[in-house]
Amino acid sequence: MIRKAQFSGTFYPDDPKELRKMLEYFYNNADVEATSEDCLGLIIPHAGYVFSGQTAAYSFKYISKLKKRKAVIIAPSHHCMNINFSISDYESYETPLGQVKVDVKAVQEFLNSGLFFKDQKADMTEHSLEVMLPFLYFLNPEIEIIPILFEIPNRENSNTLINYLINYYKSDFSDVVFIISSDLSHYHSSSIAKQMDLQLIHWIQSLETERFLKEIYDQTIEACGFGGILFIMELAKQTGYQHPLLLKYSHSGEINHRNDQVVGYVSIAINR
Repeated sequence: MIRKAQFSGTFYPDDPKELRKMLEYFYNNADVEATSEDCLGLIIPHAGYVFSGQTAAYSFKYISKLKKRKAVIIAPSHHCMNINFSISDYESYETPLGQVKVDVKAVQEFLNSGLFFKDQKADMTEHSLEVMLPFLYFLNPEIEIIPILFEIPNRENSNTLINYLINYYKSDFSDVVFIISSDLSHYHSSSIAKQMDLQLIHWIQSLETERFLKEIYDQTIEACGFGGILFIMELAKQTGYQHPLLLKYSHSGEINHRNDQVVGYVSIAINR
């Protein structure tokens, strides 16, 4: 039960040497110090590596000293909104660098809970989770993941996920890092995108979940993974991780120099 990579060669290189060289370049050029303090999770962009890989590298470099053994990935579903949460029961996920292990025991327990279901169409058509995997393998080839697609994002589902995970881990996240996959505003001019995205970042840093959610619904800010972001903001407040840290913000216009329609990217660490 190995999930074959669906987006290698498009979102990131399928040649192992080229991919490793790219990741090494991103890490070396991420101007951030690796933390020795505990980190609950990270908000990380999921576009093609050419566009958002450098920004994503800030997050992964930041936690490179922590050597967490488990990563709970919470990613949005762009194409399927059939169930609240879907999870796949593979033994590992293929990447050009090697296979990322799945916490099989945990995934089976998640499925047995009745809150999570398999959705093969969502799994096979979604890039937002897969693009995290080469980074994670590069960071720690022994890490085990729990791969969750947040298909129907809303407050109720966010709270349900929080309650389940707090109970499952007994409020001890010392060996777990949450990877929240999300891009920000889509296809506005760079000036409007930056204004929207910095406002969203402000609400995350202040953990203002009510304002964040209201402005998402009012469409004054945008994030395709807002369900996961809402989840990590609420979880942070409940578990004492009160200091989100902005690591890097960028947008696609900085790469392709097309500033009429850009996509925003951010790396944020959720710290105590």
